[in-house]
Amino acid sequence: SVGEGPPSNNDTAMTDEDEPSSPQNFMIATIAGETEMLNSSWLPPQLRNGIITAYTIFCRQSEEQFYPELVPTVMLSFVLVTTTEESVRSTTFEIEGSQPFTYYDCYATANTSAGEGSASETSTAQTAEAAPGPPVNVRANNESSTSISVEWDRPSYPNGVIRFYQVIYLLVDDGSASNAATEGNETKIVIDGLSFYTDYALSVRAMTIEFGELSENVTQRTSEDAPSAPVGITAFNTSSTSIMVSWEVPMNPNGNIRRYRVFYNVIGVNGNPSVTMTDTNMLKLTSLLIYTEYNISVDAVTVLPGERSTAVTVFTDEDLPDVPESFTADEVNSTSIVAFWQTPTSPNGIITHYQLLYIESSMGECSNETETFVIVESVKESNMYNQTLVNLSEFTTYQLCVRAFTRIGPGDFAGPAFVRTDPDSASPPLNVQAMVLGSKSIEISWGYPEMPRGNISQYEIEHNVTGVNNSLNVSNTLSGPGMGRQSHEFNDLTPFTYYQFRVRAISYAEDDNTQHLGMFSVPMTVLTSEDVPGVVENLNVAIVNSTHLNVSWEEPSETNGVITGYNLIYSSVYLPSNNMLAGVIASLTDTHYLLSVTPYTNYTIEVRAETGAGQGEASVSSIMTPEAVPSSPVSFNLMQLDGEPNQLMASWSPPDPTNGIITAYTVYCRVVSDQGFKAVR
Repeated sequence: SVGEGPPSNNDTAMTDEDEPSSPQNFMIATIAGETEMLNSSWLPPQLRNGIITAYTIFCRQSEEQFYPELVPTVMLSFVLVTTTEESVRSTTFEIEGSQPFTYYDCYATANTSAGEGSASETSTAQTAEAAPGPPVNVRANNESSTSISVEWDRPSYPNGVIRFYQVIYLLVDDGSASNAATEGNETKIVIDGLSFYTDYALSVRAMTIEFGELSENVTQRTSEDAPSAPVGITAFNTSSTSIMVSWEVPMNPNGNIRRYRVFYNVIGVNGNPSVTMTDTNMLKLTSLLIYTEYNISVDAVTVLPGERSTAVTVFTDEDLPDVPESFTADEVNSTSIVAFWQTPTSPNGIITHYQLLYIESSMGECSNETETFVIVESVKESNMYNQTLVNLSEFTTYQLCVRAFTRIGPGDFAGPAFVRTDPDSASPPLNVQAMVLGSKSIEISWGYPEMPRGNISQYEIEHNVTGVNNSLNVSNTLSGPGMGRQSHEFNDLTPFTYYQFRVRAISYAEDDNTQHLGMFSVPMTVLTSEDVPGVVENLNVAIVNSTHLNVSWEEPSETNGVITGYNLIYSSVYLPSNNMLAGVIASLTDTHYLLSVTPYTNYTIEVRAETGAGQGEASVSSIMTPEAVPSSPVSFNLMQLDGEPNQLMASWSPPDPTNGIITAYTVYCRVVSDQGFKAVR
């Protein structure tokens, strides 16, 4: 071969552009404080294969995240246009839709007019922290009356490392706020030191590099607790055994008050107080002791009993006092008695005074109507009293009673006490008795006086009837000291009449031989026995007609007892025949009688009054009854006379009764065929 020839003329030609290789040393980095920006840098491709017209950066969230559940699948791309040929490229770019504190994987490509080159190696970087989102699913529960537990779930977007959580709690009533923080990123906390039975609004926020948003509020109430004491306690008595108590609700109820308890006890008496419950703010205490000072307090009860109120003291009202104690009485002399007593065991109030009543036993008993009394003022320092009654009657038994008074009025009587004053002269004869001997006689007997006050010479017996007093002195004729029973018989008295007797002794004083009239015995009333009554008065027999008489009379002026009835006796002589008739109508209670009689008869009427002792004398009256129409003739007979064809013989007997004097007979006859009769006299 010859060899290489000489070169030709040079000619220059440019090959076409092609896609470049990948950018070199691609890196991204965090920008402090920037939650949506990253810094990137790279070197141009080793094989540019043309003019680099632009670089494109592609990013997406890394799969290795702090919160992998938040990784999206969307690729983000950023186109950076450049016309220069610097050897190093760097830029800060914003990742739209990026999240704070999030890892991103990025790579870059270069572009020529021929197209996009291959991708660089992937670089990973994290955006900066930011304020977190609100915690979610916040829950609260009351742990006690002073604490609430709160739990929550971490924010859906923590936006950084949560250092701790803060719970904000507000009083619902006034809006005042407080807070409490967790230790670390615990998602629960117990808040203590809260108020009893109070509503709180609670919310939570997380802290990264700053506090995030607050969660929605939840409201929770602390549990009930013992309430404070009721206030405004007032009490006043409504009677001697009852007190009305009222109060207002506690300043701090600390829950739902279910009831109130009222404590009460007698001041000065040891022991547990009595307790009565109510669901209202007032209560009437009953069945208490009369006029007694009570200590009263109140507490409220929720789930627990609360503090007891300050006690108030009040007396039940006064009432009628009990009877005075140890009531006695004794005679001082013939006109004086002294009474003793002590304060009632239960005064039931303040004793204002005592009323000492006295009355002669024969006049009745102590009562509200007793008009003789003395007032004894109460002495506060003393519980023993005495009072002397003066100007009383001698040798008289008195009944004494005493009662105490309070402002309300008098109590019951103590007593009675019976005391007899001494006599100045002889006391009354003892055991005076009366014996009825008959309708006109009474015997009076008596014993020797208990206190003769000298030598008894005789007795005086006073007796009276219908207001007429009569006195009879009977000498003491008994032998010896004359201390036996004596008697005297009264005769010619009126039957069935009340007599009153009383006896007294007549004595002579041993020192001056002066006569002293003793005291009369208690009057004794005696009724004489019944006797037959006197004659009825004003007997009157009046003709009513021929068959009736009206008999009337009046009660005897001397009934001599109780008229039990009247006996009417009548007898008659029937004049035409001189027949004797008699009859008795007994035990009539009225003073008149309609007597059925026979005409034309002479009647004798007797009326006697009757007592338990028998019938008295008769009062007599006679009368003739008038004539009356006679009855029919009897045994009437008609016959023909022998040999007398034109004559008839009529015969009859007189009527019975005739009822008077027959003055004529009339015979009536007729022919049988005729219609009428003809009289024949």
